[in-house]
Amino acid sequence: MVVQLKVDVLDVESSASCLYDRLEVYKEHEGTSLWDGSSWFCGTVAPATINTNSSRLHVVFVSDESIAPSGFTAHYHAVLPSEKNCSWDEFSCDQGLCLLPTSVCDGYNNCHDRTDEGNCTTKHKDCGGTLTSMEGRFFSPNYPQPYPHLQLCLWHISVPLGHVIDLHFHNFSLESQEECNYDFVEVYDSAGMGATSIMGRFCNSNMPPVLTSSQHVMTILFVADEGIADSGFFATYRAYNATEKTCGPLSSPAEMASVRRRGWFATDGTTVQTEATNSTAPPSPTRLLSPLVSRLRWRCVWASATTPPPSPTSGWPSQISKEPKRYSKTI
Repeated sequence: MVVQLKVDVLDVESSASCLYDRLEVYKEHEGTSLWDGSSWFCGTVAPATINTNSSRLHVVFVSDESIAPSGFTAHYHAVLPSEKNCSWDEFSCDQGLCLLPTSVCDGYNNCHDRTDEGNCTTKHKDCGGTLTSMEGRFFSPNYPQPYPHLQLCLWHISVPLGHVIDLHFHNFSLESQEECNYDFVEVYDSAGMGATSIMGRFCNSNMPPVLTSSQHVMTILFVADEGIADSGFFATYRAYNATEKTCGPLSSPAEMASVRRRGWFATDGTTVQTEATNSTAPPSPTRLLSPLVSRLRWRCVWASATTPPPSPTSGWPSQISKEPKRYSKTI
């Protein structure tokens, strides 16, 4: 038997190279007692199904003393080597390697046989594409009628250097599911889809906030499963010179996913700080949970960029954190 691990929900502080909070997964080297190099995960995009070639898997959770999102949940199975598989919305190659939809046709050969980059010009040709005008619109397939099942649409917005992009959703209705695991839209503040650049994942009928890029590119992903289909979405964008950027409306982190950042940051002449309160949730059999798996209650303070941030003693997280804590489990 071999171990198969699936991370159901990931909500871990996002940073370059996952330096602060992260989930580490170590596979046992086949036929030995040695552990292969680890894979690190952070942010809000759960990794694809992890299949191993052995009966052991080592999982480590690392957390510092600063920002504390809700954590992660995962489950594992013991399966026969011949029964290794991937989720329906994942790409399978190399005898059990699973890839997220965003890793298929992305210009990189993630599979040894390069099948993830084959036939890319014919896949999902009715949706997605590259948008280069200073303003434009796009929408889900068949909008305003229900979108088809099993959709994977990718829009790349690219405008001249020195400009930023405002993205507005005018109508939004996707399948309702609390964790947005079935039908969803993801927006990235980059030309790619790295965990550190995600601005938010959206589903249900809750209208996403106005999203503004930090540079001249933005990526939008739409995924739909084989289940319930709703009317979809309609969105417009507008690019303008970054020096003309004006302050947007004040939004809570529940409405603006990009607020979840480390410490203070200044945008459009404002400074934002977040505070979170956690409540624990009981674990269930064969499930791995970070020490505090919870819903967050957020409080935001908006101030002038010239206003100094409050001191650590005033109740906000300190910029200086101690050695991260590590929690590990071997399956």
